[in-house]
Amino acid sequence: MTNMQRIKINGHKGTWSAISNRPTSDGHTLFLLEHDVYGEDVPCLIVDENAELLLEDVWNGFGDYAYALACESDTEIPDSQSLTRRVMLTR
Repeated sequence: MTNMQRIKINGHKGTWSAISNRPTSDGHTLFLLEHDVYGEDVPCLIVDENAELLLEDVWNGFGDYAYALACESDTEIPDSQSLTRRVMLTR
């Protein structure tokens, strides 16, 4: 999915639009989504290029995603590229 504007995400009301993206080392892309009506007043979401939800309740951008994965593995906090690779491999 290349157009990440005004999309619906399962389990979340309203529409969401990408405010940032980050490519991964294995060819995937993460998107940081903001709610189209409430903007920065509500937490963001992080999705992959297929608009599949990877993390909700995001207040600190891609750093929240790296922290969430690091907490699952009890290891050093990885960068977002290695983090995304681990998520994609476990699907």
